[in-house]
Amino acid sequence: MNLPDKRRSGLAMLLALFLFACESDQELNLPLDPNIANLNTYYKEIKLPFTLIQLDSVNTTVNNKEEKLLIGNYTSEGFGKVSATSFTDFSITNRETISESDNFDSLALIMVNNYYHGPAMPAQPQTLAIHQLTQNIAHDKSHYQFDRVPFDATPLGTLTFMPDSKATTSPDTLHIALSNTLGQDLFNKAKSKATEMSNDSLFQIYFKGVAFVPQSENDYMTGFAPTQMRMVMYYSEPNDTIPSTYTFALGATVTFNHITYNRTGTPIVGIDSSTRSGSAANGNFYLQSGTGLAPQLDFQPLENFADSIREAGQNLLFNSVELGIGFAKADSASSPPQELRGFYTAMEVPDRFTFSLDNQGQISSPGLFDDNVTQNLSASSIRLMDLSSYKLQMSRYMQALTNKTTGFQNKVLLLAPNFESSLDQLTTPADSVKLKIYYSILK
Repeated sequence: MNLPDKRRSGLAMLLALFLFACESDQELNLPLDPNIANLNTYYKEIKLPFTLIQLDSVNTTVNNKEEKLLIGNYTSEGFGKVSATSFTDFSITNRETISESDNFDSLALIMVNNYYHGPAMPAQPQTLAIHQLTQNIAHDKSHYQFDRVPFDATPLGTLTFMPDSKATTSPDTLHIALSNTLGQDLFNKAKSKATEMSNDSLFQIYFKGVAFVPQSENDYMTGFAPTQMRMVMYYSEPNDTIPSTYTFALGATVTFNHITYNRTGTPIVGIDSSTRSGSAANGNFYLQSGTGLAPQLDFQPLENFADSIREAGQNLLFNSVELGIGFAKADSASSPPQELRGFYTAMEVPDRFTFSLDNQGQISSPGLFDDNVTQNLSASSIRLMDLSSYKLQMSRYMQALTNKTTGFQNKVLLLAPNFESSLDQLTTPADSVKLKIYYSILK
């Protein structure tokens, strides 16, 4: 039977008052209209099983201003060790005319640290080295976390600094002095209007780019804003008090992160690129950006529940379905991701082709549809509602899923935004991943 809109609205308001948990179905004794006495309403919790997936490849090419160059060595008890080196080439963004009387002053790299993942108080500073590439970065393909480019063993410059754990909200600008030999050569070519300085393509053949290599062992990861990174050549005439600048930045360039991990001695040691999937030794839920470790939820228990109702000759109506994921910060004082995103997976174990990026840097695979807007497929956000759990209302999605609407799948992979260029992570007990369901039986 179909309820009038007003009755449905009133029923939903009453259901919202019953926010409690139980392991088995519980009938809600609501003061319903006697004319709809053949409607029984219940509450149920369904724990969702999940598999931990190690993505075959993570496309770490930096495509938008939200992504970052990652540098560091992060070590934790639960996730093991993660190391990150980043690579980039440069474009000429400011071609000032250099006169015969100008002289070279210095060459510097300016970087803005706007990301930090690790303890609230880092125990030791980070040292990073900038090395000149000996091979060009390919511009005609995507770059994955296992890719790297050869570089010269002697660094162009090094920097030791103490990162701010609040760098995400309070970015820190760093200046790194680079090789005067390179700077003088750049200056001479700019001054003589050499062909290498006439366009970006020729410049990148001459100066192939740099690698940012961590030199210190620490327990955190830092990230840098590509849109604010620039290499600056300073020069001046003999009597100048303020030098002029010739600038190189990340314009028509390729930037990517090389990320490795070692999970020896952790509950997830058996999950790697060879096994592709599995469960943690302690059964817990794990997610870690950058390395491509992602949980894949299985909604099959909900389908089984819906089928059992139908097999009894009854009709099922979902009034409210909420996906909840408890959160426990296991071994990092860093904040958890502010949201997660769920994506359909075309295969049992997703690979690099499932999560291709479009030219705006967005994941092009379809995701869950937004329950509060339309039933168009999009990447719905599972938001961090408090300091202990993520929640998403997904009633219509579940109704469509259990009605076996064409195109719906019951396996969903969870990723954090910008998972290609961050180390955001979380872990939680398996039994905290569940659906909270208010449903009606229409006899």
